Formats: sequence, C-alpha cells, structure tokens
Amino acid sequence: MNSASLPSLVALRLRPFFLAGTFILVALSLVLTTLSASAHAELSRSDPPADGLVVTAPDRLEMSFTEEVVRDSPAPSVTLLDEAGATTGSNPLPIVEADDPRTLLVDIPDLDRGTYTVSWTVTSATDGHTLSGSYAFRVGGGIPPGLAASPDTLPAAWAVATRWLTFLGAAIVAGVLLLGATLVIDAEKQPRWSLWKSRAVLTGSLLALLATMAEPLVQWLRADNAAGASLRGTLESLPEAWWWRPVLLVPLTVLALINAFSRRESLPRPAAWLGALLALGALLGLTLTSHAAGRGSYRTLAIVIDLLHQVSVALWTGGLFALVIWSVTRTGDGEAGLRLKRFSNTALVLFGIALVTGLANTGFIFPFINQIREDGWSTSVFEPLWTSNYGLILLLKLLVLVVPLALAAWHRNRIARLGASAASALATWPGRFRRTLGA
Repeated sequence: MNSASLPSLVALRLRPFFLAGTFILVALSLVLTTLSASAHAELSRSDPPADGLVVTAPDRLEMSFTEEVVRDSPAPSVTLLDEAGATTGSNPLPIVEADDPRTLLVDIPDLDRGTYTVSWTVTSATDGHTLSGSYAFRVGGGIPPGLAASPDTLPAAWAVATRWLTFLGAAIVAGVLLLGATLVIDAEKQPRWSLWKSRAVLTGSLLALLATMAEPLVQWLRADNAAGASLRGTLESLPEAWWWRPVLLVPLTVLALINAFSRRESLPRPAAWLGALLALGALLGLTLTSHAAGRGSYRTLAIVIDLLHQVSVALWTGGLFALVIWSVTRTGDGEAGLRLKRFSNTALVLFGIALVTGLANTGFIFPFINQIREDGWSTSVFEPLWTSNYGLILLLKLLVLVVPLALAAWHRNRIARLGASAASALATWPGRFRRTLGA
C-alpha cells in the first residue's frame, strides 16, 4: 500500500462516524428547536394545590409558571367559579404585585365550604404565546382547634394533648375489647377480669369523649380567640371531619356506662365488637384532620395509610394495656404461656403494619423518593428529619419504639424456648418476667 492511498483509506474508515455524528447533531438540533418552540408559560405550581383540600379558606391564590408572564397588554386573567359554575368575586380577580415575574398573586373573597375552579389565561413574556387552563381545589371547613395555622407555627400544646388523650382513650377501648379476648378465653370464669375490663372501657371512652369536647371549649375560652366569637360560632367553624369523633364516641360512652352499671359479668360479643368498631371509627376523625387529609395528590391513599397506622398502633397499645390488666387479675390456669404466645403473634403483626405505614406516612410528609431521584443519596435529602419539628418528633417516636420492641423480642424468644413447659415455667419464674412484662 503506497502513501498516497493512506488518506483515502482513513477517510473511508471514518466516513460512517462522520455520518453518524452529523445525524446526531441534526436530530439534537431538531429536538432542541421543538422543545424551544413548545416551551410555553405553563402552570407549574399552585397554592392551594390543584385538586387539593384545605381545611381553612385561603384569602389569596398563588400561581407559579414555567416562564415570565406579561403583566399588562394583555394582562393575566384569573376567575374563580363555585360548584354551580357562578363567578365568585370580581371577573377577573385583582392581581397583586409579586417579587417573582413568573408568579401571580391573586386576591380572592371569603369562601365557604365547597369546591372551586380556578380559570386562568396568561401570555408568555418569552415567546408571546397565550396559554389558558383551569384547576380545582376544595375548602373543607374551618381549621381544627389549636392546629398550626401555617408551616412556620406550632400547634397549641393543649391541642396536642387533647388529640393524644383522644387516641389513648380509643386505643384502650379497642385493645381491651378485641385483643383482650386472645388472653382471656373463658371470661365468665374470671370475675376480676370482667370487672376491670368494664372499668377500663368506661375510662377509655370517657377520656376520649371529654378530651374531644374540650377542644372547642378551650378554643372559645382562650384569650387569643377571634373577637366576639361565641361558643356556637366556634362550634360552627369546626371542620366537618372533626365531628366524626363525638358522633361515634357518644354512643360508645353510653354503651360503656350500660355495661359498667348493668352488673353483667361480661359484655356480649356483638356489643364488644360494636364498641371496638366505634372506638376505631373515632380515629377517622383524627386522620381526616391531619396532614394526610390536606394533601393535594394521593390524598385518598394518604388517608388510608394514616388510618391503618393509627388503627394498628391503637390496637397494639390497647392490647398492651389489656395485657397489664390480665397479668394483674388472672387466676392460676394452665394456659398462661399459650395465651401470651397468641397475643405475641397478634402484636407482632400489628407492629409490622404500624412500622410500614409509619414509614409510608413519613414519605408523604417528606418526599424522600422524589428528592433521591433528583439529587441522589445525599445528606441533604434527609435533613428534614433533624431540621423540622415533625422530623424530630418522628425520631423520638422511633427511639421510644426500641424499648417495647426489644422487650417483646426477648419475651417471644423465652416463650419459644420454653415450649410446652411454658405454663409451669412461668408460674415458677414470676419475678424477672413479670417486671419486664410490666415495663
């Protein structure tokens, strides 16, 4: 091969690469041109969110677009329609100056409960294209008593206490009525158990009902209550979902009073199931006034997950309370180890549900998955865990769970090792086991 043919050979070898490179550049140019031509001022975020639920009516709409929008000539147009399709407020609504040229701040009138549709038209300052769209949001009622009114504030301490007392009362009732049956099979042969159980159900139902009814009363009596607000006005301003609790807790308390003073040795099984369902149903009032119910997306899924979390934790907590009553009131029988193992199996399942739903609920509050997709596994993704109030409370709850989980694992291991001899061994091993069981 002579030297003159070498350049020709190289050019021949490189020709496919030149053609491929030229094709890629042309295709990339076309894609970029298409993207540039289709990049309009689209709505990227809104507050209240699209298809979202807010517990208290907003006084302003915030709409963020992907491009800067023209402020005048032509001016943006935003209208608000109610459920009947009638215009709410002026048409168009007044727009307030915003620091970000891509954001519109729109003043709106006072809104009642219901669903509202926002219709908007804007012109892009980048390409001059005009774009229109609409979205809806729902106003679900007033804000729950003592709840934080904005992300920068904390809920009132008394409101946190009343919600926790409501949860604890419902948990005691549900756990004693449902999981108590796994410990005491022949309740009629255990008069002390029946007496203590009826007292526990009455105490739990009264605790939940009184804590719930205290919320609007404390809200009304507080010095920072709205000027001139009456008790009736305070009750009328409560969100509709709040009423789930008293509506179910009142018949539960009546049932508990009848059982406590009827001198019956035990509550009939249908009545026990009804009482447990009323107690667990009252937890729906807590879920529907939580962060889960205020989500703009996946709201139904978030509510279901939060409710499952509350129910599993309530049954687990109430079951532990029933376990304490059983350990104090039980008479000597030969099935102590067997019944404790049955309870352990149930509690293990409940703990697993509570753990999984708790982590999922955390994912709804902190969008870890989306951030990991965008930023990868970095420390900043998990910063909300130690930089926010909710994250710190979550870490504290996890630390608290370590103690009962460790004790439960130790008890389960000991019972599994004892096997058939569990009953006799437990009878001769009351000291250390009973102390850790109490813990």
